[in-house]
Amino acid sequence: MLMTFYWLVVISWVLETKKYLTRHFVTMDMGRPKYFLGIEVTRQKYSVLLSQRKYALDLLDEAGLLGCKPAITPLETNVNLWFNTVIHLMIQKNIED
Repeated sequence: MLMTFYWLVVISWVLETKKYLTRHFVTMDMGRPKYFLGIEVTRQKYSVLLSQRKYALDLLDEAGLLGCKPAITPLETNVNLWFNTVIHLMIQKNIED
């Protein structure tokens, strides 16, 4: 019951905001967005998914790399670089002292 009240408040606020903007600006309700500022918007039942997949694909296409295959990373995976950096700095500090 509390959740229903919350959603009624949210919907009321959205409608009031739309009315305010319509009074002060020339507006047009274009429905639910599919793309906004290069971000793909996908609505699901209880959530909204934001993705930059299209943007990344456009960048690869522009650079002529769309048909390239990924390469194996020559680095070790799952390495905690932060921890190793802290130990290195501690060792350096002890050597200098």
